[in-house]
Amino acid sequence: MMIYSTAYSYMANARAGRVGFFITLSPVFFSILLALSLQEGVGTDYYAYLSMAAGEKDLGWIENKNEIFFVWLNDLAIGLGEPQLIFFFTAFIQVSFLGLIVYELKKLELTLHWFFLLYFIYLLIFFNSFNGIRQYTAVYMVVYSFFLLFLGKQIKFIAVVLLASCFHSTAIYFLPFAFLRRALGIKVKFPIILTIVLFLLSLSFADLNGVMEYFMSLTGYSSYLNSSYLGRMNFLGIMTKFPKIIMVLFCAYFLEVKCERLAIKYRFLLNLSYISLFVLIVSFSSTLIWRMYQYFDFFTMVPILILLSYAKQKQFLYFAMASFLLIFLLKVSVFAKGEYLYASILFG
Repeated sequence: MMIYSTAYSYMANARAGRVGFFITLSPVFFSILLALSLQEGVGTDYYAYLSMAAGEKDLGWIENKNEIFFVWLNDLAIGLGEPQLIFFFTAFIQVSFLGLIVYELKKLELTLHWFFLLYFIYLLIFFNSFNGIRQYTAVYMVVYSFFLLFLGKQIKFIAVVLLASCFHSTAIYFLPFAFLRRALGIKVKFPIILTIVLFLLSLSFADLNGVMEYFMSLTGYSSYLNSSYLGRMNFLGIMTKFPKIIMVLFCAYFLEVKCERLAIKYRFLLNLSYISLFVLIVSFSSTLIWRMYQYFDFFTMVPILILLSYAKQKQFLYFAMASFLLIFLLKVSVFAKGEYLYASILFG
């Protein structure tokens, strides 16, 4: 699918109009929809969601979090008597918003075949969509909402975030960004970015449980106070995140110091990528923050996509992309497990 999506988007000449664009790229979106909706036993949550959609599991805890749209989709799957439909319904929404996101990237003159390659080998979003279907339905929506905010459409931003919270309540915490649009357009010098990263890295070694417990007690996550979600990310997990940190920092340096015109053009999205990097580092101290970071992960791709689209620093980026591709291939072959170990109901 990675090869197909990347190659097709490279060869296809997606038209400028929205309808023409979606028609042209529909084979890519349809293949992703099929992969997500026809999954079988993928990840850790598959059978739990299947039980819910079969009416065998109580959804009271989801209703209590006001995730009403997911409950309605689940009730629809129960009414139709086909539990597997819950994966189709959520996949359809996810892919629809993916299409809207890709359309915005095209409007911003970013290269789509590089996006699809990064989508599979660099981002968390595709493979994690097999597992946390509620959260990742919300993730796609929140990502798209930031493009609306970038365009100055604050009311639509708020509406989409509220819609996302009806699938996964965590999305509601992104509403304050509606008031930060101007701040996200401010120029940030690279030394400041580097200083914040180094400070957060040093802070990540400290025990922040007390601080975390205090803030969690003020939110809807107070029920997690005595859970494993307060635990630190393990050493291996932290080490595997460093290539992403290095990539974002390298691209940030080049864009902020060597290629300021591009930085100005994409300032809003670049600042989101830096915030995402900061959240990633803070997540080393708590697996709960890691779950929140998954909403931000998409934007860590932005600096890389910009440089690739404008053919800047090609040798370094091609080497880095080859490295990520190798890691990806190992994840889906030698070390395949969880959401990286795909199976379909068509071949069961």
